Formats: sequence, structure tokens, C-alpha cells
Amino acid sequence: MEADSSRVTVLLVSPEEQDHRYFQSLFSRTRWTLHGAYSSAAALELLSRQVIPVVVAEARLPGRGWEEILRAAEKLPAPPKTVIAALPAEAGLVAEVLNLGGYDVLLRPFDPQEVLHCLSMAWLSWKYDRERAAARECARRFSDNGLGVAWSSSSG
Repeated sequence: MEADSSRVTVLLVSPEEQDHRYFQSLFSRTRWTLHGAYSSAAALELLSRQVIPVVVAEARLPGRGWEEILRAAEKLPAPPKTVIAALPAEAGLVAEVLNLGGYDVLLRPFDPQEVLHCLSMAWLSWKYDRERAAARECARRFSDNGLGVAWSSSSG
């Protein structure tokens, strides 16, 4: 269930086959790993089984698709950074996505350099969050002697 923290791993959630082909083509020029889901239900099932650092979700998923993914992702032990793919006419969505905890919005038509930059920054942010959480846990374990009391040199 642990993600390879040395490799960018992305889950694309879109009902559009051309999106999957585009991302596969783009990722074929990298050492990155791409997973695909055609619905929010399939995405949530995959996220429950596997740690995936970055999710790209189509803004026009049926129902409350991207919002449902965002809410469920927040509850995971290693929440992914969620990027929403939207049309320029949906640019007002940016504030909503960011206010709900999303990482960024990619506007269509996709620019390959922008996509790669956005996803690599999202992955680096996810990796930093994981490292920071691990450091906090290590510090907590070191400072707590198991009795709920902080360790000190005068402790027995």
C-alpha cells in the first residue's frame, strides 16, 4: 500500500478516453507512473487500496465527482494532492477547488509543460508533507518516554 516516494505517481480520473490517451502519451516520455479511472467510484476504490500521491480529476465528473474524491482523499492516511482539470469557462472553479483543499486547477487545452510542472510540484508537495509528518512522529516518539512524560537528562 506504500507509494514509491522516488517516483511521481498520478491517478487520472476522467470518463474521457482522449484524456487517458493524452496522459499516457505524456507520461511515456517520463519515468512516472500513471493509473487511470473512468469514474469517481473506481478512483475511490483504487485510492482505498493504494497510496497515490497525486490525483487529477476531471471537473465535469458526473454528480459531485471531483468534490467526492477530494473529501474522501482528505481522510486517507497519506492524502494525495488533488488537481482538477477544467475548461477555461470553468475558471471560476479555481477558488472553489482551492477553498475545498484542492492543490491546483489545470485548464484545457492542456499544455504539456504546464501539466508536467503542475504534477511534479504537486508530487513534491505531497512528498514534503509526508517527510514532515514522519519527522513530527519521530520527534514525538523521541520526546515521549512511553509514560506520557517528556524525557530529560534528569529522568531516571
